[in-house]
Parts: sequence; C-alpha cells; structure tokens
Amino acid sequence: MPYAVVHLAVVPLRSEPSDKAEMTSQLLFGDTVEILEQKDNWARVRIRFDLYEGWINVRQTVSIDISQYEQYHAKSNFVLSDTVALAEANGLRITITKIPNVSVRRRAPGYIR
Repeated sequence: MPYAVVHLAVVPLRSEPSDKAEMTSQLLFGDTVEILEQKDNWARVRIRFDLYEGWINVRQTVSIDISQYEQYHAKSNFVLSDTVALAEANGLRITITKIPNVSVRRRAPGYIR
C-alpha cells in the first residue's frame, strides 16, 4: 500500500469521496496515512495516529514510500527549515539524518493530540 504525509495545516477527513460529504475528523500538518483505496482525486486512508479511516483529497498530501514511512516513525523527528530530518541523541552528540524527497514539518516532540 502507498503512504502519504499531510502537507497542509488542516485537512478534512470525510465520510465519502466528496467535498460535500460529512467531515468526520481532521488531519494535521505532518500526520501520516496509509492509502487503502483511490477514486479519482480522493483516497480512502487510515491515519497512523489513531487508525481512523476516511476520505481525503490526494492533492492535500505528499506521497512517500514504505521505507520513508517507516523511517519517519522509527525515531523522533526534528524540524530543520523545510526538511524532515531524524534527530538521534546519544549523550551530548546529536546526529541529524535528512529524509530525501519529503518536505513537511512534523509537530514538535511532546505535542499531545
């Protein structure tokens, strides 16, 4: 299955693939989803955070592959300008690893949803 990262501040999650459908939830900037089905410009997705499912407009996300998806969630993320990076603290040393081909900001560590 393909994966995606939300690149807008707020994205409505809808009950059906239509702008007129009921908004059942919202995705926030940096949320990741698994794409379960695609219909025209709409995708039925499962949100990684709470496993909730619904429909979003695919133009409101950036596609990523499974390795980027897993890397994105394997370690804490750190905001560096417009680049997603992984920050790994080892004592006083911090290693920053850029995730290629992804340009979104993730919520700061400690953000409670």
